Formats: sequence, C-alpha cells, structure tokens
Amino acid sequence: MKKKILNIMMMAIVAVAAISCYDEQEGNDFDTRLPNVEIVIPNITYSGSLGQVITIEPQVKTEIPENDLDYFWEVSGNRSNDFGREFYAPLVSDDEQGKTLTYTCKLDSNITSLNKSYKCRLRAHQKSTSRDFYSADNFTITIQGITGLMVLYSEGAGSDVGVLMADEFMPKASSLPGKPSVTNALYSAVNGSKLEGEGVSIYQGVPSYISTAYQDRCRILVHTDKTWTWLNRNDLSVYGDWNAIFYLQGDRKVNAGNPKGFSMVNSWAYAFDGDDVFIYQPSSQAQCLFPTYTPELVCTGHTFTFAPTACYVTSSGIQQLLYANSVDGDMMRKGFVGISNGGLQNIDMYTKLLDTGMDAVVFNPGDMKADLVKAKTDQRTHVVAVMKGDAGHESFAGKHFFVDLYTKAAPAGNSGMQDFPQLILGMDGLAEVSSAFAFDFGSTQNMYYYATRSAVYHYGLDGTMLAPSQKMCMTDGISINFNGEITMMKMFDTGNVKRHDTDEILLVATWDGSKSTLYALHLDTMTGNVAKLLRYDSSTVEGWAFGKINDVYIKGL
Repeated sequence: MKKKILNIMMMAIVAVAAISCYDEQEGNDFDTRLPNVEIVIPNITYSGSLGQVITIEPQVKTEIPENDLDYFWEVSGNRSNDFGREFYAPLVSDDEQGKTLTYTCKLDSNITSLNKSYKCRLRAHQKSTSRDFYSADNFTITIQGITGLMVLYSEGAGSDVGVLMADEFMPKASSLPGKPSVTNALYSAVNGSKLEGEGVSIYQGVPSYISTAYQDRCRILVHTDKTWTWLNRNDLSVYGDWNAIFYLQGDRKVNAGNPKGFSMVNSWAYAFDGDDVFIYQPSSQAQCLFPTYTPELVCTGHTFTFAPTACYVTSSGIQQLLYANSVDGDMMRKGFVGISNGGLQNIDMYTKLLDTGMDAVVFNPGDMKADLVKAKTDQRTHVVAVMKGDAGHESFAGKHFFVDLYTKAAPAGNSGMQDFPQLILGMDGLAEVSSAFAFDFGSTQNMYYYATRSAVYHYGLDGTMLAPSQKMCMTDGISINFNGEITMMKMFDTGNVKRHDTDEILLVATWDGSKSTLYALHLDTMTGNVAKLLRYDSSTVEGWAFGKINDVYIKGL
C-alpha cells in the first residue's frame, strides 16, 4: 500500500514539473538550462488589401546557431483539430516559410473572411533538440476588401487582372486613397496561374445597389479570346467557367455552353449563349435559370436571334433595346427590338420589332441591313448608334453610318412608330473612321468618339448633320498625344456604382511594346473636349506593372 501511495506521489510530482515548464504559447517542453530563443514581432497588427504583400522581419535573440533553427509562420484561422478546437496552421506554404515573412493577402480555406483579424505567431524550431519557441506576443493580420478600377491586361501568353485605386475610380462608400496605388496580378496571385488567352472584356456581374443580403451572389466575368471565367467578388478566386452561371447542369443542363456575349443593363444581366438569351435580375435570384429568348419563341408575331448586346433606354415605354441578327429566320433582316416591361413575366408579350413597315420614314429600325457596332442612350433619351452596313446595303455597303432613334415619340403612322427614326447619316467624312476599332458616346450630342490604333477622334451631332471629327484636345485647344499603340477606348461606365468623382470620363489605354499607360480624360459636356487629363503609368504610380490593357470595369463591392 505504501509503495502504491509513493508511486502516486511520484507521478504527481512529475506532472507538476511538466506543467511548470510547459510553453505557455502551447509549445513543447524545453529545458530552461539550455539556450533560449527570444522572438519579438515589430508590430501587433498588420493589414493589407487582397493581393498586397505583408512583410515582417522579426527580432530574434538567441545563442543557438542559426543553422539549427527553422522558422514557421502560423495562423489561428477557421480550421480546427480533430476535437473541434482552434489550432495554429501554416500561414504560408512550406517553401515560403523562413525567418522573414513575405505574405500575399488572399482568402483560402483557413482565412475565409475579409476585414476580420486573424491571430498569428512565429514558431522557431530547434532541429537538434526538437524544441519549439514562440514569438513573445501574438500579432494579427487583417485582409481588407479592395475596390477601385479592375484592369484586365495581357502579359506574355496569358492575361491577368489587377486593381487601380485612385480618387476617380473609388465607389462612394470606399475611403479615398492618399495617392494612386495598384495591386498587380491579383487574379494570378489568388489562383496560382494566369488566365489563358488574350484579354477581351471584364464585368462585375452585379452592381453595388444590390442589398447586403444578396451581395455574395456577385460574380465578376472575365472574357479572353480562349475562355470565359466567373470569379468570386471578394478575392477574384475562380467560381467556375461560363456554364457555372446557368445553375442547372448535367442531365438537366439548359444552356448550349456556347458563349456569345454578356451585357449589364440597369438591373438586368443578359447572357447570350448560342442562339438563346438568358436574362436574370440580380436583386431577386442568383443565376440564370432558363432562357428568356429562344429562336422558337414568338414575340408579338416574330421570332428572333440576337446580337450579344443590350441598351437601357428609359423607365417608361420602351425600356430596353436588343438588336436582332435575324427576324423570322431571315438572316438578311436585322433590326432593333424593344422591351416595354420592367419584369420578365410574359416577356414575349412586351417584346416587339421596331418595324415601321410602309410608313414614310428616313429608315426602318426593324430592317437595318447592318450590324450594330455601338449604341447608347443620351440625356435626351435618344438612342444613338454606330452601324456597319452589310455588303448589300443600298447606301452604306461595308461602311459605318450613324442613326438616331427616339423611342418615346408619340404613336403615329400605321406602325405606331413612324416618328421613332430621327436621323441616318453616313460617316465617310470623318477622318480615318474606316480604321476605327472602338466607338463610344457621352451624354450630350457633342460627345461622340472613336479610336484607331494611333489616335482618338471627337465629333458630334450639329443639328441634322455630323460635325467634322478632330483629334482629341484640351478645352484650350492643346492637342493630346497618346504614347504608343491604343489598345482600348471606352466611356467609364460605373455600372450604377456611385463614385466620389461624378465626371464623365473617357478612358484610353496604350502600349508601347514594353509598358502600358492609362489616360483618364475628364470631359467638358458643353464642348466634348478634355477639361482635365490624368495619366497612370510607371512614372506616376509606384509599383505599376500592368501589361497591355484590354478592358477595365469598376469594382464596386
């Protein structure tokens, strides 16, 4: 009995001794008579936006030889051990571990939330004794959400997406940066590789007026000449390919899987898949479910296939415009199609070809014999558009021409649309217009623009005639010279995201063979000329490393 009591006492003494020298930072036992390691982290809080790099150089005091120590940066995230308890997991991969931390901010299966502080530590492991030592104090890392201008650019054999943060591109709810800054290669930093192919377009799939409850449905769509990819809005991680947005897959697949285009129009999103058009309202549902238009759907007496574009008109009368590539199966007939209801229910009853028939009109919007190049609604609620005539067009065969539509005109003529068509004008008199690769419009009749690879031109509508084109200049008449080949020209469309800066801005990107430049031309609405010009490149923005810029879109969430 005494021997049993003695054994119990000895076990208790050993247990107390073990507890007394157990590392309070949850480490292993160590012998205090051996050399110790003192680790101090310079700060207790660190933060960075997605894609930004956090670098930490700890202060380490020890008599242990440096080659006998390994260092491991660890984080207490959302993972738990087998017992469901919090534990520390590696913050970076094995090949990134070391005495100095270089951490690229990103979300993963362990760090899952933005704007949340995650507890971290540095562990030093002595190889010869297997002892572990820990930083004197835990520190936190917080990954902040990122807003600004998403930039899709090509680099080498692939494409990437970065973000430019500058006053004129920041949503109203975002803090203004002290000075312009960039996050380069955000897509590849998060996903581990670039996008395949040459960049074409980028959209934020749900604008920021969507309520908080639905914001996680937001997707970003990136199009290259080889892929269409949906990204999660938080960190640009891949959500899925083109088919991922259509919800029903496998045996219940409802889409052809043949992407033709995508368009955001007010509160609607249009996905053009094969000859079908899928429309969804982001505020009420997460994905496209079933095709809204098919070549078999009869809409007030006609069937259509559509060009991959859409245009918002007004909140009453004809609210949105599509453009038909064929009418009733006739590939030779192309024309404007109006939607006169703000909902999707019974949409076939509210969709009509704007066919003026035998009425005496300057042109028939329902039979244009041309491809639609660009259309936009101006402050008069007129739709202005650039078209390119088919080979058999009686006036503009293979040439660009301009049209003006007013879909709010009072009913007149046998068609009820006699006063819809306003003007049709040839564009041959505009300099180099046959070489233009991009067209766009501002809000007034003085703000029409097109770009060749070497110049941007400005023209307007002077009564019933097109005003002569001229190269872009400042309001004082000083010409603007662009450095390198022009790769993009577009009006800055905020996608209904309210900004700190409400100017109308024409964005122009150039590439000189080794570096890119983005010009932000703040426009004077009275003259259409440039009131203020801001330039973003490696000489004005620290860390600028964007390749050839293909497209931009505001990141409002």
